[in-house]
Amino acid sequence: MLAGPCNMKAHEKEKAEPGKMMRTLMKWTGHLVLLGALLAILAAFSVLAPGWQSNTVLSGSMHPAIALDEPELPANQTADQIADEPARYNFASASGASSLQVIPGGEVKGVILFYNVDGNRTTHIALEVAQAPSNWEVEIDPPLHNVEVESGGHTITVAENLHAEPTQLSPEPIEDVPEGMVCLTVPDRGYALAKVSTIIIRVPEAEEPGTEGDIKITAVASWLGQTGAASIRQTRDFDFSVRTGTTKD
Repeated sequence: MLAGPCNMKAHEKEKAEPGKMMRTLMKWTGHLVLLGALLAILAAFSVLAPGWQSNTVLSGSMHPAIALDEPELPANQTADQIADEPARYNFASASGASSLQVIPGGEVKGVILFYNVDGNRTTHIALEVAQAPSNWEVEIDPPLHNVEVESGGHTITVAENLHAEPTQLSPEPIEDVPEGMVCLTVPDRGYALAKVSTIIIRVPEAEEPGTEGDIKITAVASWLGQTGAASIRQTRDFDFSVRTGTTKD
């Protein structure tokens, strides 16, 4: 008598198993659909992220640059295409040793470098001696001179010691370096071509050993606007401390 009911329950349980398996299958199918959607979102983000990264311009200069808020331009853009782009101005610089020593009657040289890897406009730079001992001679090479520049359909005369045209960073040291330039290491970014300005300091022979003199060079950077006139300027000072010594020092 008991065998019948027991067998019936077992049979009913066997009949119920297919429905449970179907519900389980549907549950896992839903999980797989959700997982697929998440993977699709992650894949889309991985494609978009590098594009956003490439449009972020970093300064990386040894002295602050300005107006670096536009995407970098492709290396193959023409001059006309660059002229139509929103202006980006770059006044990047570096300097050599600031503490110098010279014997009375001799001369010593300081170095200032200018480069332009984050801008799309030529940077015109005028240098002047802002401070120096009255009886010392300070010469800047190259000297101040006038150049004619085409800008906005106009020819304008610009007074400059040198200018830094837009250039590209290189991942490797640059071997083919034009005259008047050097290959400069830009920390964490690579290598750049830089224009060289030499500050030549001459001390009178009558100067006492141990005399100290402070030299300040002021650099004024300017960029031309569409009308040909200077649209923006920036000033930066470079200081050198010079001490006279003897040949034994």
